[in-house]
Order: sequence, then structure tokens, then C-alpha cells
Amino acid sequence: DTGHMGRSPCPTTAWKYEQKQGEISLTKLRETVVGLSGKLYTDGIFIKTGWKKNLEIMLNRKLSQKEWRRLRHKVVYVVATEEKVILDFQIANQQPSFLELIPLFSRLKVRFGDNVGTIVSDEEWAIINAAKHVFPDVNLKFCVFHQLQKINEKFFEVYQDKAHIPEIDLEFFNLFKKVILSENVIESSAYTSTINELVRKNKVSKVVQDTYKYVMKKYLSNWTREDYLFIN
Repeated sequence: DTGHMGRSPCPTTAWKYEQKQGEISLTKLRETVVGLSGKLYTDGIFIKTGWKKNLEIMLNRKLSQKEWRRLRHKVVYVVATEEKVILDFQIANQQPSFLELIPLFSRLKVRFGDNVGTIVSDEEWAIINAAKHVFPDVNLKFCVFHQLQKINEKFFEVYQDKAHIPEIDLEFFNLFKKVILSENVIESSAYTSTINELVRKNKVSKVVQDTYKYVMKKYLSNWTREDYLFIN
């Protein structure tokens, strides 16, 4: 700032400076005014060995072993809006207790209050329990991507690829995905009725039985009580 060519700072001084700049950036992130549609999305990103090079590229420098030991085997939980605007994050341990995530949701409660109507996440219990603790009346929904991934896992554990799935099981496979991808509860209910009719008319395989139970649970949890009252 003085224009003089002073002595280069030692690594410790540079590291402390970066931490201060990081705190300033984090404060700005948490205080930025963001329009909220009522829906929040949250997920955890596991930082493992393979992430080191990616982090170094983003930081444009090498990470020391000490720095990496502090980062690895952690999970970064990120909260964003429906428009993918990041609002806040929390660094937690691998397979954390829900208590580690309460500060994250508490900050969101202070920031947005009762404007949060829905929280979308995967099926991780730490996220679910922390969200329920801070937002007891919020509608919890599960990420479509993770639900589709679960259906794929169940089928491809039995069949090597889609080409090996028998015709009747493939019909169920496609209908299960349509239930999850439905735009509204009416569409979802229609696909569910078709699935139930097929179950009554056919002898279904073990993989279809297991996936059917999973999809029916998702059908009930993906929509609010008001949605079901509307179609009834």
C-alpha cells in the first residue's frame, strides 16, 4: 500500500492474511440480500484425497501438508437457493451429528425467518434432524437426483445394464422414475396408480418389490399435506 518494495511476508503472515480475507468474504456472503422463493437446497460435499488438486487449482497455489490435514476427511455442507445462489456453508466432520449443522440452519433462521417453507436435501439424517430442530414446521423434500440415483442403484445391483433388464421390470423401472420426476401430485398419483395396477396383474421380481417400497415412501414424502388434500 505504501508503494515501497518491502520484505516479502513469511508463510505464516500470508496464511493469516488469507484467513482474514476469508472471514471478510464469508461475512459478505452471509449478509448479501437474496430474494428467496421459500425453498432452500442443501447438500454435503465430502473432501477426500482426490479433491486436493482441484482445491489447489481454485486457490492457484499448492497446499502444505499441514493445511491439507486440516481440510481432508471433512464435509462441507452448502445451502443454496433454487437459482443456485450459495447462501452459507458449514464445515463438519465425516458422518457428523446433527448438532454440528444446527449453527448453519440457525443462521438461516435468523436471516430468513418464516420465509423458508421447504428444504430440499438428500436423505442424510444429520441434515434432516438439524433442519427439523431449527425449522419444525418446514416441509422437507428429497433431491430428485438422489432419488433417481437410488432407483438406478437398486436395479443395476441386479442387472448389469439397462439392456439386461427384462421387459416387465423395465416397464416398472421407467414408471418409478416418472413418479419421482412428476411436476405435481396429480401426475405423480396417476403414475402410482398405473404401477399399482401392474403389481396386481403381474408376479413382480424382488428388485421391483424393493424399489416399489422405496418409491411409495418417496411418493408420500415428496408432496405436502395440502397437495394431497387438493386432489382429494
